[in-house]
Amino acid sequence: MTFDPLDLEKKLGQCLERLKKDFTTMRAGTANPAILDPVMVKLEGKMVPLRDLAQVSIKDAKTLVVSVSDAELTTPIEKAIREAGLNLNPIADNKAVRVPVPKPTKEFRESLTKLASTAAEKAKTIVRKLRQDGMKDLKKDLKAGMSEDKNYTLEQKAQTLHDKYIKDIEDALKAKTKEIMSN
Repeated sequence: MTFDPLDLEKKLGQCLERLKKDFTTMRAGTANPAILDPVMVKLEGKMVPLRDLAQVSIKDAKTLVVSVSDAELTTPIEKAIREAGLNLNPIADNKAVRVPVPKPTKEFRESLTKLASTAAEKAKTIVRKLRQDGMKDLKKDLKAGMSEDKNYTLEQKAQTLHDKYIKDIEDALKAKTKEIMSN
């Protein structure tokens, strides 16, 4: 038997979790340390992830604080955040970099909503492909001698999982869109 409903559910769950992780990096106007995850700092000719060099914490609803152990790192970290294309203007202090998170413009919120929709659509495509692969495996299993009743039951299980995860993706998108537009 090549079709495994538990494996399918695990892969679908991973797809949904990846989408939710992508959503956390989308800045909606409130301070969230995850928005600095894509920042890479140039040190001695190498690109190093910011999270490996510093600790990012929330000072208040509109400000992040990037704490560094070595004061020499503040300037390259400030430059990396400024040049990361996140529309942020960091301010270097002694051993920390303050990052005020500006209120997003209407245009920025709309583009962020489109970005979220695109990410959700990609996740739905992956879910559909996983279901399609499962159905192909079931056809192989049927040819290999699986009973038609068991095959039908497993097809229904695959379709139910597909429908559930598509709905979960749509719910996550609605929540993210609401969060983006309400700030």
